[in-house]
Amino acid sequence: MEQLVQKILDTGKITKSDLDERVQNKLSSLGGLISEEGALHIIANELGIQAASTPSSDVKIKDVTAGMRNVSVLVKVLRKYEMRTFGPDGTGKVASAYVGDETGSLRLTFWNDKTTYFDQLQENDVVEVQQAYSRENNGRIELHMGNASHCIINPKGKTVEVQDRAPQSTPEKKLQEITEDDSFINITATIVQVYDPRFFPVDPSTNKRVGEDELKGNETYNYVMNIFLDDSTSNMRASLWKEQIQQLLDMSDEEILAIKDNPTRLEEIKTDLLGRIISARARVKKNEAYNNIELVLYQVNPNPKAPTSAPSPVAAPARKEEPAQEESKPVVESKPAPEPALATDESDDLVEELLGDDDEELLSIDDIDDKL
Repeated sequence: MEQLVQKILDTGKITKSDLDERVQNKLSSLGGLISEEGALHIIANELGIQAASTPSSDVKIKDVTAGMRNVSVLVKVLRKYEMRTFGPDGTGKVASAYVGDETGSLRLTFWNDKTTYFDQLQENDVVEVQQAYSRENNGRIELHMGNASHCIINPKGKTVEVQDRAPQSTPEKKLQEITEDDSFINITATIVQVYDPRFFPVDPSTNKRVGEDELKGNETYNYVMNIFLDDSTSNMRASLWKEQIQQLLDMSDEEILAIKDNPTRLEEIKTDLLGRIISARARVKKNEAYNNIELVLYQVNPNPKAPTSAPSPVAAPARKEEPAQEESKPVVESKPAPEPALATDESDDLVEELLGDDDEELLSIDDIDDKL
């Protein structure tokens, strides 16, 4: 990233202080959906500066660095992950596979029409990736299939040897065992607090959030919800986006939107969730502002097989403005849960959807996990 900063400054089009200010403004305006490096790339484009590195071809994975373009690699598919859809009509698609060669391994991400390649892939296939681009995400290098990218599946006469490069299976962890060094984990815990879901209008053609003064009457809605989980070892805030809320509630998009203006039904659903044991695959995130570890849930199972001796959950404190829980719901006295780092009704800046064609290269599948 330092090289990118220096490359921008060397043009003489902007000073260091002005560049720093524009980076911070860009991060703020995009609601934290991109990294500082991504913001620098946007600013470079706005200034007419070619920030990408020179084209690369026929490289090994160990030699792939962030910011490369026209990357061609020969890899083997080690693992395929679930394809995700986004947008009000579900036409946006993103999927990823974990791939490797004799020098290393990384994630290969497919966007929209490029997911047709993903559909044809099988684990252990050899793939010749052509004209991909690279970026860094949470300290890891990824390859992305852009508009000009192509794949040749099982090219004739080409093989790849990979030695023990497959990623480890996702570990099952207690909440107390989770650290900021964790990436993906499986958890089983009890819901002890539910916050009101936040509904926000989006333009159906772009899936971008629109303000109240921009409403045209044809908007659809996306939504996000926070819950507190407890497994007797600790408690932790978790966020769910549209698809995961549907999984948790076992409701369709239409059914969930129907409760947006029905507070009575909403309270019934929230009350019903209290005390429910769920399991989920989760991504671990560190909230730097509050120094808290939080979870982003996906692949939610709302009715896992209960453990034979489930421990009593530690109750998280209810928010004052929320109705008191039914007397029939027992509450266990214990240490209070930390105050939510960012309650759902305070998350206006975090619900921007940036999944248009212009933003593909700034996002990774992790961002989709985080924001949908």
